Amino acid sequence: MSTRTIRGVGASPGQVSGRLVLSLAEARRLGALEPVVLVLRDCRAEDARVLTDASALVTVRGGVTGHGAIIARALGKPCIVACRFLDPHPVEGTLVVSPEGAAAFTVQAGVPVQVDGAKGLVSFDEP
Repeated sequence: MSTRTIRGVGASPGQVSGRLVLSLAEARRLGALEPVVLVLRDCRAEDARVLTDASALVTVRGGVTGHGAIIARALGKPCIVACRFLDPHPVEGTLVVSPEGAAAFTVQAGVPVQVDGAKGLVSFDEP
């Protein structure tokens, strides 16, 4: 198994390792038990309160002045936005990772993920 790293825009510094979760409900349920990295298409104002449960936030859309990024900074949690190489499918529990110039691969919710919010890097173990 090899590790693949995807780049987004660092919106809140910090480094975290945790299990991949793809929904607000999973972040709330598992975040109290262990570190989780929440990956969403975008983070709306009403979603931002879940960041108290997640150890880090990664969004496909959004910017450094978006709700999720602002709340993450206020809570001191890593956040990466505009990570356009990710395609979350929360109902199926999968995340399609499409690195630029490389073949896409799919990871399952629950796999370990590493986040570096200062550098805007998300690392996955490629199946």
